Amino acid sequence: MNITELKEKIGEKPKTRPVPNMNDVPNGHPAKTMATENDALLKLVENIEKNLQSNWNEIVKEFNKLLGIERHYGKKEKLFMAVLYHRGVTGPSGGMWDADDEIKNEIRAIAKELKDSEDENLRNRIKNVLKRVKLMVRAETESFLPTSFRFFTDTDWLEIYRDSFEIGAAFTENIALWEEGEKFRNAPKKTESLENNKLTFQTGELTLKELKAIMKFLPVDITFIDKDETLKFFFNERHTFDRPELIIGKSVYGCHPSKIFAAVEKMMEDFKSKKRRCVKQIQMIASRPTAVDYIAVYDEEDEYIGTVEIVEDCSRAFEYFKLKEKKKVKKEKINPCNI
Repeated sequence: MNITELKEKIGEKPKTRPVPNMNDVPNGHPAKTMATENDALLKLVENIEKNLQSNWNEIVKEFNKLLGIERHYGKKEKLFMAVLYHRGVTGPSGGMWDADDEIKNEIRAIAKELKDSEDENLRNRIKNVLKRVKLMVRAETESFLPTSFRFFTDTDWLEIYRDSFEIGAAFTENIALWEEGEKFRNAPKKTESLENNKLTFQTGELTLKELKAIMKFLPVDITFIDKDETLKFFFNERHTFDRPELIIGKSVYGCHPSKIFAAVEKMMEDFKSKKRRCVKQIQMIASRPTAVDYIAVYDEEDEYIGTVEIVEDCSRAFEYFKLKEKKKVKKEKINPCNI
């Protein structure tokens, strides 16, 4: 899809808004949070540069803090850029995500080598990546954030604030609270419902047809047992275990041999008392490595309402890592979907 087609798909750009002075932006506002994180990031960069020719132990300690850039770039890419693209604005974020990835990858690579190496080549790599970090801070400050101010609506900012907590703070202890954003964040959630063959959740909506199709292609089998140990539902497209329909509405104990009744009963008791909240097993089933997870399910009041069993054939993952190990020397890329 080219840029013209993208713009046609996501619609026209909204009317632009004035860009405020950052000093006038309230604390906790997403743009102010990004600017605050950048200030802290520049101080960290300065400290690393100061020690670059002398204190290697201090470099190791401080450079590892740079890994927090994942959360800073994460907010920019998953929140800010998502809104900009929705508004039909493809610059300046067009090439920025690729540059972010290059910076993150180099920081990760250097962090892995720091403890085992103290050579000039590594120092030069640190200098270069710090230079790129500073250039990106400048790009965010002079172009990216002003562009966001011009095109974001009030609701855009509130939604970005709400979702920032999912990603977390970078280079600061916590995300600063924004009074207006907190009102939005704590407002009553969207009512969940089923109307006109459509399921509405707080995180979106699906038709029953869409939900069934999604579940059909999940790489797991799912079984739900209610609080009374009655098997209420299963989805068994992978057929790791036999699941005849006649077991629906019957006791879970009728699905297991008597020799494990005590173990099943103990697990259910632990789930109800919250002594345990999950039981995980890895076993060979039909010569395939299989993960079986039993997970306690609780409602909004943390009351036990049942247990979900999730069964996953792990053969593909095992094969992937075997092939990866064999081809490591050749550095060949492996597509897991082809295994």
